[in-house]
This record gives sequence, C-alpha cells and structure tokens, in this order.
Amino acid sequence: MTPELERYYEELMETFQTPGWQHVQSKMEEILQLTQEQGWDDTNDNLPIHKGFIRALKYFVNFREQHEDAFDQLRNQPDEDVPQ
Repeated sequence: MTPELERYYEELMETFQTPGWQHVQSKMEEILQLTQEQGWDDTNDNLPIHKGFIRALKYFVNFREQHEDAFDQLRNQPDEDVPQ
C-alpha cells in the first residue's frame, strides 16, 4: 500500500469516529428504513426513481463498512507489491 493510500484510509477511519459522521449515518439509516417501510407510489413510472434512491442510500449507509473492509485487506497484503 502506498503512503498516500494509507493516509487516505487512516483519515477516513478518523472521520468515521466523529460524532458528526455518526449523526449523519444514523439519519441516513432512518431515512432508508422509512423509505423501505412506507414505499412510494408503485406505478411503473416511479419504480426506477425509487430503486435508484434506495441504492444511493444503501451505498452511503454501507460506506464506512466498505472502506474499513478495503483498508483491512490492503493492510494484510504483502508489502512487496508497493514500489519503494
């Protein structure tokens, strides 16, 4: 892993620990749950919009976990692939 990539992930991990991130994460999870529970008008015209909205919310809700997993994988790779 390059020093720049490592710094990127370390800064993200620090961001994930802040109260601000945790507040935003909590609100996005609430919105996702409400959207899935209440649904939208189920006409064919609105279905692609609804699916896209849900997909975007899920991406954001899972952003932290995805990056933590990627960082763990990079840290466990042998350093021989990194140019000196």
